[in-house]
Amino acid sequence: MTPKPAFFSILRPPLDHALGRFRAAAEAACLPADALVAGLEPALARRLSIIAGPTLFEAFAPRRPTPPPLAALLDETPAAVPRAAYDAFAADMAAGGLERLLAAHPGLARSIDILLAHTLDAALEMAVRLRDDSAALAAFVPGWSAGVPALAAVEFGLSDPHAEGRSVAGLRFADGARLAYKPRSLAVEAGFERLVRWLGARDAGLPDQRLPRLLDRGQHGWMEWVEPAECSTAGEVDDFYRRLGVLAACLRLLRGTDIHSENLIAAGAYPVMVDLECLFAPDLGPGWLHRLHDLPAYMESGLLPFLVPMGPGQWRNMGSGGPPLPPVAVPDFGFRHAGADWMDRATVTSRPDERNLPRLDGVEQDIRAHAPALVEAYRRALAAVLADRENFLSADGPLAGFADARCRYVALPTESYRRLLVRLHEPDMTAAPDALDRQAARIDRPSVGLATADWRRLLAAEKAALGRLDVPAFLYRPGDAALAEAGGAAIGPLSALPPLETARQAVRDLSSAHIEREAAVLDRIFAPARPVSADDPLTGILDWIASRAVPRAEGGVDWVRPYEEPPITFRIAGHGLYHGTAGIAVVLAAAARRRGRADWAALARRALLPLRHLARDETATDLGLALGLGHAVGVGGMIAALCWSADPLDDPACVADALDLAGKLGAPDRAVAFDFYDGIAGLLPALHLLHQRTGDAGLPALMADWTDRLLALSVEEEGMRLWKPRRGKPVAGLAHGQAGMAVALACAFDTTGRDRYLDAAAQALLWEDRLYADGNWPDPAGRRPVTAWCHGAPGIALSRRALLRLAPDAFAPRRAELAAALRTTAAHPTDGPGDLCCGLAGRLLALEGEALHAPALARWRAGDYGLWSDRLPVAFRDPCLFKGLAGIALALLRIEAPEAVPPVLLPVSLAT
Repeated sequence: MTPKPAFFSILRPPLDHALGRFRAAAEAACLPADALVAGLEPALARRLSIIAGPTLFEAFAPRRPTPPPLAALLDETPAAVPRAAYDAFAADMAAGGLERLLAAHPGLARSIDILLAHTLDAALEMAVRLRDDSAALAAFVPGWSAGVPALAAVEFGLSDPHAEGRSVAGLRFADGARLAYKPRSLAVEAGFERLVRWLGARDAGLPDQRLPRLLDRGQHGWMEWVEPAECSTAGEVDDFYRRLGVLAACLRLLRGTDIHSENLIAAGAYPVMVDLECLFAPDLGPGWLHRLHDLPAYMESGLLPFLVPMGPGQWRNMGSGGPPLPPVAVPDFGFRHAGADWMDRATVTSRPDERNLPRLDGVEQDIRAHAPALVEAYRRALAAVLADRENFLSADGPLAGFADARCRYVALPTESYRRLLVRLHEPDMTAAPDALDRQAARIDRPSVGLATADWRRLLAAEKAALGRLDVPAFLYRPGDAALAEAGGAAIGPLSALPPLETARQAVRDLSSAHIEREAAVLDRIFAPARPVSADDPLTGILDWIASRAVPRAEGGVDWVRPYEEPPITFRIAGHGLYHGTAGIAVVLAAAARRRGRADWAALARRALLPLRHLARDETATDLGLALGLGHAVGVGGMIAALCWSADPLDDPACVADALDLAGKLGAPDRAVAFDFYDGIAGLLPALHLLHQRTGDAGLPALMADWTDRLLALSVEEEGMRLWKPRRGKPVAGLAHGQAGMAVALACAFDTTGRDRYLDAAAQALLWEDRLYADGNWPDPAGRRPVTAWCHGAPGIALSRRALLRLAPDAFAPRRAELAAALRTTAAHPTDGPGDLCCGLAGRLLALEGEALHAPALARWRAGDYGLWSDRLPVAFRDPCLFKGLAGIALALLRIEAPEAVPPVLLPVSLAT
């Protein structure tokens, strides 16, 4: 028997009272009250426990005896556990204590009233719609020609609540038939079905699809209930993935998102999508940015792996595609030993029964074994559109029915809203009159594409929805982009170009080259990669990287990489130095010159091509705001990469393109990121390098403008110049800390001759002096220091060497720090991470001479690269410079020919 939710006995009286009123209303309207109430009671009891539990527990905790240590180890409550304290508390609540508690916590009282009223009103609305739709349903469901059978059971709350508590419900009838009720129009699902039928009519070789039968009633709809089922043969598994490839093409055409693991069901050989409200995702960025990235629309569809770490060695894939992973427990807020004296707040776990992957003999089947079927079906479906594009785009083509449909714009991840609602019902919040204002302030964020006034309306509607206990949902019509919150509040136009027209334009632009590119991205994500050859590690790595390149329609190339910050997603690498094509191009160009490999040089040129097109794009503006400014992430690293590539590629125009990029940075006063990694401090050394290469007369003034902005983002305290992060104290180090600021300021001094920049650089180092201990620079919290480029001695060594190069007299006293940093770097163990950013390759490049060469070669010849991506639950190596294989290749080139390696860790000549 399912245990009752926490504090059920205390919350039952208001629940019973509300259900009694509901029963009376249902019976008066001749609705199936018994089935409705039986479904409502557990759903409401769960939600009441979630919102009232924290406040009730705060009142109960002082009255209970301290639970024994054993209580925390047991999930099940032993029968002999005492209950006297809880029973006394429950009796007190029944004798007026609950009323007093709610008076002291008016936010909770309001939430209980809202929850009961909205949930019951929505249930009554659903029941009335069921009654009123009976004739249509009798014609819709096979076997119901004599009428709709009696309602046997209802499962409420199968989705997040929107628009005053409305959510999906599952209905079971007396004949065993099941339906899903959706409190929204199903026009998007109907349109999706038309598209699939259109494709099948154009190419009979495409596999058939199973699409849930649906009955759209305008403001709501009824959908066939889809049950998961196993495949019966290995051929059916291949058919499943072939069908998924066609569905991926449909999502690409309709710019669909949110097809996560709960929205796709493996029904035998058929992948069935059961929620398609997130079609026609808007295009909110400028055109030049989309041309630069050229992302396949399916990248945000939810079909690709979406890996969430759940504990050491445990992962959950919330993408609907991807390899099978071992089942994991999913944590949630809750209580242990409810209704007993041992009761305590605890993280409770459940194992979601996700059935999005095909199964054969009870075993989930790996997409990687069937990637060719998926990729070929994707290619073939888009080829059918290309072959009959005119009819596809015609007034009666498959896009025509979407103009007035309602699609959902995801302004913030649903999980963020859920967490806000959980926090809103903590005891301190339920007692605070400004709780909702405080929670809304936590998500007050800059607009993403919307006009300022419209964005403020969106934030206000977001707050109002949270106040109703709804997860905010924003809806728009693809035909005109008119945006409103599901509760009715109008926002304004979502985008200048209606999303339907954006989708049409993407089809107009479709070419065979685009199809091949998008198919190649799917192949790189899902098809297993060949191993890296270890005979000659440098050649093996760069040939492997070359084999993973993805062609672009305009002649360039990209790479696919796993994004290193959880949740782990798979993305086009972008165009920066740290984890983009610019970094890979630098390595290919340098190695091509050294080894005489014309194919590597050609690939480097293609890798830089999108960046060079950007430099020449007259519509591109405010690059710093759109792409970042820094050395690792931003225009700084892009400028440096073009400068470094010019000589090995025998292409001086690369430097001219770098100069053009510098002219498109935008206004310094809008910049807020300051560190070397992704902020102004990473831009200034690149501009310094560019000035050294070109002598351009405008660069000193440009550097001065950006340097003044960097200083404006700092504070002076006790004679120190500090840059404070959003949380915590300033840190030491190159990538994120004070050393990076000092180098940037010294570069500005060297270019402009302004002494105040040199003075500020000296001030920046004083904070690091306070942190120094035992040959390294720990963080202000005193944690053990990292010894890496990003934090710790290697980055400090690079910075001190650069400062001695830029202003030798001013920084002569810092030579001792350089020596200490080099000793610490050389003494660090050679195991662990192997990459440029955090590992062995970065330490090797920071040192002079042959230190670390032998242990590094031994590791890398054995194929032990120590990459972060090696720890993923899927075999997928990061190809990029700072965290991936390109960085290992650069370190190998440094061992072979130090003079061939550009200073990628810090773009300043380090000769002292």
